[in-house]
Amino acid sequence: MNIKEITEGKKVSYRLQGNILYLGDNDEIQIDLEQRQKDVGIAIDIYIDNAGLLQEGSGRHYAANILTPPRRYHDATVQTTDMQGNNITVTQKEPLPVDANSVTLQLWEIPEKIEGGM
Repeated sequence: MNIKEITEGKKVSYRLQGNILYLGDNDEIQIDLEQRQKDVGIAIDIYIDNAGLLQEGSGRHYAANILTPPRRYHDATVQTTDMQGNNITVTQKEPLPVDANSVTLQLWEIPEKIEGGM
């Protein structure tokens, strides 16, 4: 995973276990990178609310942004039967597992006045 510190100061804690990204001292936020990946790149915004808790989507202050690249596919051949009962080989696209090395985690400073709530 690529880590980019956007601002200086204390940051939210994080750890990556397999394809799951955990954010916060008590793993308050869990993001399954494989499940969240789409055919287009996406950004997942994590905020700190007024109580100092992490939440996804909106809040008082940015804590982190998770940038996932578009899903990649490979061609796979599959044996199947056509409508006449003939065995045929078909090529179809299957998604590749998410590459955690292509995910970027952008970290923002945790404001001091709500730092105790983290």
